[in-house]
Amino acid sequence: MNNPFNLSRDYAESINRIFSCLGYPGLDVRYVGGCVRDHLINLSINDIDIATPDIPDEVIRKLKNQKIKCTTFGKDHGSVKAIIKNYTFDITSLRKDHLCDGRHAVVEYTNSWLEDAKRRDFTFNAISMSPSGELFDYFNGKEHIKEGNVKFIGDARDRIQEDFLRILRFFRFTSLYGKNNIDLSLLSLCKEFSWGLERVSAERITNEISKILGSENPINVTNQMKSYKILDTIFGKYFKIGGLEKLIKSERRYLNNSYKHVSWHLRLASILSYKQIIESPNIILSNTDKMLIRGIFDASSMLSKVIDCRNQTPSLYDYLYKYGKESFAYHGFLLANSQHDNPSDQLWSDFFKKIVSHKYLEFPFKAKDLINLGFEEGKGLGDELRYLENLWVKSGFSMTYREIRDQLVRRKNKP
Repeated sequence: MNNPFNLSRDYAESINRIFSCLGYPGLDVRYVGGCVRDHLINLSINDIDIATPDIPDEVIRKLKNQKIKCTTFGKDHGSVKAIIKNYTFDITSLRKDHLCDGRHAVVEYTNSWLEDAKRRDFTFNAISMSPSGELFDYFNGKEHIKEGNVKFIGDARDRIQEDFLRILRFFRFTSLYGKNNIDLSLLSLCKEFSWGLERVSAERITNEISKILGSENPINVTNQMKSYKILDTIFGKYFKIGGLEKLIKSERRYLNNSYKHVSWHLRLASILSYKQIIESPNIILSNTDKMLIRGIFDASSMLSKVIDCRNQTPSLYDYLYKYGKESFAYHGFLLANSQHDNPSDQLWSDFFKKIVSHKYLEFPFKAKDLINLGFEEGKGLGDELRYLENLWVKSGFSMTYREIRDQLVRRKNKP
């Protein structure tokens, strides 16, 4: 069994089944894209992309013959998704571009791996690899990625004009893999053609921006994007790139270089207001994304009030009870801290320790307990339950079921 990426046995068996189904080794089928690129610099492999000389209809026929589930949503663009167990594989047909307008290209299918490589954006994205591990590197991409150089294939001006999204992809890959100063001539080209981003769909822009902001250290590239007016094209004039710098300082101060609670949603919230995000024509968010960003702003606002009130009303316990079950507790803390006049105040450190050590608890008293004690159903029941819940939160979640019940009985018997 071929397993060049040292993946789990189950994953590798699924991949080998795909290659066998597509006709390997009789047909020249290869790994392409990010899995090859990341393999070369010893990063973990998250997605598997495969390319084949077969056209999409033939790929679909082969998959169905082997009872492998597939989706054909991208068929017109030369792509088919195959699904085995919980694993998804993108299978693309070899193509060459014909007539590019900066957004889309009219493609022709080809049997030439070199022609397919030429249509890609950067040299390290054009590398392909056989299931046995043999590399096919047409443009010295292996050397470039190991050196930390992001290089366009051929003439950068032509590559950008073929698809203006490549401007953002250039900055994304620079953030991920760049080790050297960015080529000033490439920065100038990106600025020159930044107007072309207005022709790119908001969905594609959002996807790239989320990946840039979600990278380990986006500060250098976002500062360059600001200096060369790329961010102005996307966000308009009134964004706060300094807010991102402050946020990342807070992340480093409290997360100790852990990447666990880093979120592109949080980082976007440090640059723009919620209103700006929702109303931006260049940002398209799912309902889940909107909910996450709204929650971050709300949590941050509440914690800022907690800090200003010095643990009175609302208290840290109110904050933990409302947001402690989700990542909002961390995200709200980090955003509020980054926007505070004194983010190094000891109170912040004390609060963060409590957030880290907090174990979310369910309020132990229910409406049925009130009914069993003789309370009638209705609005009064809900009011009484909220009073008890608030009392429990204010106690730091220390009141037991019995103590809550005794408190309730005393209130009920109070003349």
